[in-house]
Amino acid sequence: MKSNTQKVIVFTDEKNWPVDKHHKCRNTRYIGKSKENVDPSVKYCPRFKFPAKAMSFGLVTSDSFTITLLCIDGTLNSSKHVLLLEKNVIPALDSNNGRGNYVS
Repeated sequence: MKSNTQKVIVFTDEKNWPVDKHHKCRNTRYIGKSKENVDPSVKYCPRFKFPAKAMSFGLVTSDSFTITLLCIDGTLNSSKHVLLLEKNVIPALDSNNGRGNYVS
């Protein structure tokens, strides 16, 4: 446990990761003797206007303490954010730095 002489600074971030298959025409090449021999699933890769995403939450402190990356179901609205802080983040910070010995 840390002493109460100096507060620890907490940095958090959320990230949306696209999980849909995406090809760049410039980087994707297929070699075949004729177009008819190429598998149809390789020829066509559908794109969606709003691709599926997965959200994750990470935290690091000024004394290099980190929590494991948290995967979030759906979007992170204010009520889910408060629940995430109460159940995961604050107990981890209290056990590492002492109760309330941190600034976000």
